[in-house]
Amino acid sequence: VDAAIYVIDSVPNMSADQVAERAEPLIRQLRAARPETPILMVESIIARNAWIREGKENETDKKNAHLRAAYEKLIAEGY
Repeated sequence: VDAAIYVIDSVPNMSADQVAERAEPLIRQLRAARPETPILMVESIIARNAWIREGKENETDKKNAHLRAAYEKLIAEGY
């Protein structure tokens, strides 16, 4: 897709393991195909009712941490 910007906002629809496994390869694939197109990686918000749903807040924190780790690794490599 020839886009002005790629917005990666998939964290709410993925498990923490999926984020850890898929975020970095996706960014690498996009960057290889479109080296000049900006990529915006969006962390998930903590839902207001997360305190009711046991473990939900912790799971979101894990997903965001995996996304941030992928971001930091890619930046360190010059992406």
